[in-house]
Parts: sequence; C-alpha cells; structure tokens
Amino acid sequence: MDLGIIPFLKNLLVFYSSYFTKKDKNIWVFGAIRGQKYADNAKYLFEYVNQHTDIQAIWISKNHAVVDELVSKGFQAYFERSREALHYAKRAKIAVITHRGNRKTSDLPFQAFSKKTKIIQLWHGIPLKKIAYDDTLFSFRHDEHSCKWKIKQLLKKLLFPFLNYVNDPALILALSDESRSIFARAFRMPEKKVIVTGYPRNDVLLTHTTARENQTIKNVIYMPTFRGAEHSNLDLFLQCGFDVEKLDLFLRNKKMNFYIKLHVFNRPTGQLLQQLAKATNISFLEHDNIYEILEKYDLLITDYSSVYLDYLLLNRPIIFAPFHHDNYVKQDRGFYFNYDDVTPGPKVKNWDEIMEQLCIFSEDTTCFAKERSAIKDRFHYFQDNQSTRRVYEAVADIASQE
Repeated sequence: MDLGIIPFLKNLLVFYSSYFTKKDKNIWVFGAIRGQKYADNAKYLFEYVNQHTDIQAIWISKNHAVVDELVSKGFQAYFERSREALHYAKRAKIAVITHRGNRKTSDLPFQAFSKKTKIIQLWHGIPLKKIAYDDTLFSFRHDEHSCKWKIKQLLKKLLFPFLNYVNDPALILALSDESRSIFARAFRMPEKKVIVTGYPRNDVLLTHTTARENQTIKNVIYMPTFRGAEHSNLDLFLQCGFDVEKLDLFLRNKKMNFYIKLHVFNRPTGQLLQQLAKATNISFLEHDNIYEILEKYDLLITDYSSVYLDYLLLNRPIIFAPFHHDNYVKQDRGFYFNYDDVTPGPKVKNWDEIMEQLCIFSEDTTCFAKERSAIKDRFHYFQDNQSTRRVYEAVADIASQE
C-alpha cells in the first residue's frame, strides 16, 4: 500500500467509503505472506471455507501469478489494486491474514477496512523467537512509554486510520496456553482474543501421515530460520564448513537425498547455487507450500525455525544446527525459551557434525524419541487433524456477532 500524497488521499477516500459500507457476514477475504503467496494457514482455511460452507471466500493478492492460479482452480481471487478487490474488501465482515506487515507489505488492502471489519490473525508459527513488541531489534525499536512515541502513534492513528486495524485483530490463533500468553504479550492483546485451536496447515501433516517404526533415513530436509533483514542473502553453508562434494559423496554412500529450503524472506548466495548445480544428491527447494510435502522427509535439520515444532507431530528425528549461536542471540532476535530446553535432538556446530548425526540416526531413528514426545505435548494441545474446523467455527462465531 503506497503512502505518497496522492495514494494517501485515495486510500483515505477508500477508508471512509468503507466506514459507511455495510459489512456482509458471508463475505470473507483472505491474504497471506505480504500479499505475495498462496500458502500457510490462510490457504487451508480458505479452501475449507470454499469446500464446506456457503460463505463467499475471496483471495486478494499483490501477485498476479497467485490470482491466475486460483482463478484457474475455480476460486474467486483478485489483484489487490483491482476494483473488485476493493469492492469485496469494503463489504467483507471477516479479513484473514498471516502477517503483521503494513504499507507495501500488508497481506490485504487495509485501507478498505473499518473498525467493523474483523481481522483474523492466523499467524505463521509458534513463537520460539521474539516477535512484534517483544522484538526490540527489528520489529519494534522504540520506547513505547516515551512521549515522543505516544505522540507519533496518535498522529499515525489520526492521519492513517486504515493502518490501525492490522494491529488490532479480533482473533489470534495459538497452539497451547503457553503460546497463547506469549502472543497476548507480544501483540499487546487481551488473552481472551487469543484462542487455542491448532494450526490449519498442520492438518495436512496429520491427515496424510503414516506410522513409521525406526524407518530408514532416505530424505533429509534442511530448513534454517529467517535471519536478518527481509530478502537478505544467507550463508550458513560455506562459512560453516559446507563442502558440497564431501556431503554429496556421503549422501550417495548412505543412499540419502538432501533438500535445502531457505526461509521465504532469505535468499541463497550465487556461489552456493553454482556449487549445488554440480551435486547429484543435494537439491534446492523453491516450493512455497512446504507443509504439503513436509511429510515426505524422514529427518529435519534446522536451527531456530519453529517449523521443527510442527514437525514434532510426525514423531521423526530432528538435528539442530544452531550455527553462529552467540552472534545470533546478540545480533538477531532473542528467544522466549532456553534453547537447549525446547530442542529435543543433538546440537551440531558444523557440517561435519551433521554428517556424524546422520550416521547415528540412520542406525536408530528412535534416538531422542522421549524428548521429542515431551516437547510435542508441551507445545501442541491438539494433535489431531481438526484444527481447520475449530478455526472456522471460531471465526464464524465472530462473523455472526453484531
């Protein structure tokens, strides 16, 4: 959403017209990941609403490719700047999002919403790292108690009223009472607005998963967390002893395939991509909807990404590779938990140690099984495949309220 003087005036006009537009409880608009992707919790709730209800569910995106994909599948979707998108956004009683972005990074066109629009914040992961107001390094670098900050916020509310509602959702999802308390504090929300339902995206894992007893490790996925600024280059490879030829030979001997999936907001270096092009058993994944394929992997390697907490639902091995741990803690976002207390698996410092642990798990996948089960029970109150239904029922209840 542009905030130059002309776009600002247009946005203000849209906002006030929305303010006087009657909201329809049977119109729900959806967006996700800065308006760029069709993925995560919003995707699965959107499809559930389309398949199981008479509600008019509409996806709005900044990405033409996303709109074209959904229209080709028979869904109702519009480009964010289109008249149709603004028309439905102004009339929608429910607006579903996954991120907190504003201006150009918003999931939906917030200038089309008023206080009568109910924002549903599905979010996109269990908060292992500090987020929102608790993240004083990237997201929130101000003294919220200072007069300067309070005046700035007051002016923002007066001049940009359409930016207020993304930060005041009617509902936020959580997976346990512990994460519920964290979300309430991080978003400065009353706990009654944060409900424990489970995540819709995890229903996919629990629906298609088959039981495995000490199965051979064939497919390994490496998923490091988002680090630094959005769309920054990420090198957790060459700087940490990553030797493509050595790892590739190891994998061939072990008959394993190794897949690398970076966070959507980080990019691989050109040098890394050139080296990976020569490997036979190492691949770089570009798949947006990782939860649709996560069940295919027998072992997860990660550092601080909360994806491992979802992966625990599969009861499979996890290797933790917290490279540059001290620097990460000092220079990146802090943690809500003691890292060692909530990471049920071996901790490695370089790629040679990763190969050592792969050897161990290739012989016995039950290592750390009890620890994984304990952390799974701590962070997942629900461990079934009914989270999408629970979320829908909670949102439908909000939509029915005057």
